[in-house]
Amino acid sequence: MRTGAWDHPEMIVTLHTEKLSTMEQLRAFADGTQARSFEASSRQKAYDDIADTLRRFRYEQCRKADKGLITRFLCHVTGLSRQQVVRHILRRLHETR
Repeated sequence: MRTGAWDHPEMIVTLHTEKLSTMEQLRAFADGTQARSFEASSRQKAYDDIADTLRRFRYEQCRKADKGLITRFLCHVTGLSRQQVVRHILRRLHETR
């Protein structure tokens, strides 16, 4: 039996973040996964995840600090840059008005 660090560059992990429903849970997830990096399986999947998260947390009604947390969370779970996530958030907000 081998011990030590394992590196699995081809490992696929599916995140089920839909059960995160409070800012505290979101913060705990984001803080607890800093050492990991994630990437959506496709750009469309990333955009769908962003839209679902914005709806679930009622992004437009959030305080500024909570919006920042949501943005940080989305960057973390989609693998997109902050600029890409913010651009997509603004596009989604413009579409819903």
